[in-house]
Amino acid sequence: MATISDFPPEILEQIFAFLVPEHGWPTPDPKLAPMLLCGVCATWRGVALSMPQFWSSLHVPEHAPHVAENWIPLSRGWLARASGRPISLSLQNTHSLLELPITEFYRGLNVVRLRLFDPSHASFETLFSDPPPRLSSLHIYKPHPYSAWCPPLGWNKTLALDEFIVSGSYKPPPIHLLPIAWAGLTRLHLGQSGTFTMLCMLVARCTALESLYFRILDNNAGRELSTPAHTLPRLTTLTIIGSNEFAAFLSTFAMPALTSLTLGSSTGKAISPPAALRALHGLGYLAPSLARLSMEIVLEPELHFPALDRFPHLADLCVCFDADFLQALVDSPQHLSNLPRLGLVHDSRDSEPATGALKELTRARPELRVDVIANLNSCEKV
Repeated sequence: MATISDFPPEILEQIFAFLVPEHGWPTPDPKLAPMLLCGVCATWRGVALSMPQFWSSLHVPEHAPHVAENWIPLSRGWLARASGRPISLSLQNTHSLLELPITEFYRGLNVVRLRLFDPSHASFETLFSDPPPRLSSLHIYKPHPYSAWCPPLGWNKTLALDEFIVSGSYKPPPIHLLPIAWAGLTRLHLGQSGTFTMLCMLVARCTALESLYFRILDNNAGRELSTPAHTLPRLTTLTIIGSNEFAAFLSTFAMPALTSLTLGSSTGKAISPPAALRALHGLGYLAPSLARLSMEIVLEPELHFPALDRFPHLADLCVCFDADFLQALVDSPQHLSNLPRLGLVHDSRDSEPATGALKELTRARPELRVDVIANLNSCEKV
């Protein structure tokens, strides 16, 4: 029987293809693919080097001993094997970013993720002053907490991105200074979105959005409108974290294609029942296609059941684990009668009575799939 080392290159290539990470970022680590494959034998090395899908993505860690001083030549050699494929580059130490424009792969950058970096550093301006023509996605993770960045004077270039993600302590400059073609964005993630007014001004310009995540920092979010002032025709996924005044935003935008809505709290406390009711009110008209709803709330049946019954396509509901809510589902089977799945964020403070009510619910409604999860973020993973 032939060993795997005897397989022809075309068979090895099909096997190696399963080692290309679908998620995450490959690193130049000799213990991991593709570097590991290159060290087995000459045949394996040749096959691995000939597979551009291995080399079109790279994460350069900050403290890796085999990367520290030579990441530019290492990256050049690695990404040169991408054979023209769009390039994804993740950097934890960006002080050498100034050197990127002189390397061959810079103009092929499609996705750039930057970690732990100071936005006031000149290298940041370099990336924006001469943007890679194929750049479609920019991720800024955990940036420097004390620095702010504004475009240089005489700015005349705009980033035509599909995706813009900011998280951590980074505070964006005023909207009109950000060099992004907002109308073309399909995904926007703002870890700190500032005031409600600024947020609405920004989102109103993002008419092609399909996915939106933001945190409202101010509790006095804004005035609810009697009719929506704007329409987000392509938005399918919306996550709002922070203020209880969700209704002010939800009443500002009509979202006819919205299928997934998450409302969470940044304080560790559940959303107040009145705030949740205000958020749900009218959504049956503004978001008629809603199929997935996740809320960091203990539902009050008499208050919330009528509002939830307005969503005819609701197939997935995720709320806090609560005995009274579960018992109400047993006692009032006419509510949420067509719901296929219920996710419950477990609260150990009410574990015994809630567990008893859960058992009764599973007996009374066997067609309902019930999943107990650790937190609201787990809803999509179950």
